[in-house]
Amino acid sequence: SLIRKRTAVYATEEKALRVMLEGEQEEERKRDREKRQKKEKEKLLLKKREVDAML
Repeated sequence: SLIRKRTAVYATEEKALRVMLEGEQEEERKRDREKRQKKEKEKLLLKKREVDAML
C-alpha cells in the first residue's frame, strides 16, 4: 500500500540523515581532538622554552 511505501521511504531517509549526522559529529570530534593536541603541544613547547631560558 501507499502508506507502507511511504513509511519505508521515510525510514530510509531517516537512516541516511542519521548516518550523515554521525559522520559530521565524528569529524567534529576529530577536529576537537586535533585542536586539543595542538594546544597541548604548544603548552609543552612553551614549558620547554622556559626551561631552556633558565639553563
